[in-house]
Amino acid sequence: MASPSQEPIQISDDEIFRRKLLMDGEGLGDDRRLTILFRSFVNWCDTQQDSDEQIVLGYEGLLTSLDNCELQMRKSHQAQVANKRDIQNYEEQEAEMKKKIANAQDLILQKKEELKAARKIREQKLKYDALARIITQLPDRKQTEIKLKLLNEEITALNDTNKQLESKIDTRHKELKVLLNSAAALEEHIKDEELQLEME
Repeated sequence: MASPSQEPIQISDDEIFRRKLLMDGEGLGDDRRLTILFRSFVNWCDTQQDSDEQIVLGYEGLLTSLDNCELQMRKSHQAQVANKRDIQNYEEQEAEMKKKIANAQDLILQKKEELKAARKIREQKLKYDALARIITQLPDRKQTEIKLKLLNEEITALNDTNKQLESKIDTRHKELKVLLNSAAALEEHIKDEELQLEME
């Protein structure tokens, strides 16, 4: 079953005007003012039954409305200029803020490197202090040299004493050898004498 043909929706001028007012928020925009001015102009043009005084008053009202529209347009233009100036200021502030953030990041990296270097220096200082404590516990170099000299002198004296003892031992060994030879010769001589006595 075919659906019945729909009749076209008729929208009156008042409905269009009302919708524009709704789209214009509180009805204080340029669109509303221009629409009111246009409707007032149309109504003023359709004043064949009005008196001359009413026509003049309507004309003055149109001029006043036109002046108000121009004033509002100038205000809107000034507001746009101010908005553009604010936007430019915001963009400049944003660029400056980004620059400051970049500088802050560079400064943070620099401070990190400085902190790393400071920690390394501190570690080296701790190692140096530990080594210095060990060195201070060791005997003085001058005292060590004196002790070493005394030890060398004692070694030299002991070597001299050892040589003297070896010389004495060698002398005693030679004397003992001579004595033993003499004793052997004496013993041989005694045996010879005893043998001669027995032969007699």
